[in-house]
Amino acid sequence: MEKAFEFFDTWVRSRKDFLDNWIRSQKELIDNWIEAITKIHLSFGAMEGTPLVSPQLLGRFNSWYITMLSSSMAFTEGITNLQNAWKTMTEKQIEMGKGLSKQFLDLIARAAETKQESNA
Repeated sequence: MEKAFEFFDTWVRSRKDFLDNWIRSQKELIDNWIEAITKIHLSFGAMEGTPLVSPQLLGRFNSWYITMLSSSMAFTEGITNLQNAWKTMTEKQIEMGKGLSKQFLDLIARAAETKQESNA
């Protein structure tokens, strides 16, 4: 019976670790995306004064950059909130499952004891 509870606990821990790693990797991905966009913006801005970069083009790029940065930050915040909510919900389900498993295992143990007492 303890093996079953140990198995359940191991399964729960691996699921929680997965969620933690998933959230962290998603956040790192978005942070890296924002950093890459910023580097592109800086390098593009450094080209100002070259014949290829007109003030209008630089203005359009700045507008695009601000839009991309804002969208990326909003997406990061939204997806992180969603993942944290899912993680919290999953953790609550896991805790409920642990309680139910323990009660079920206790019930089986009591039934086995009752059966042994009635056979004796």
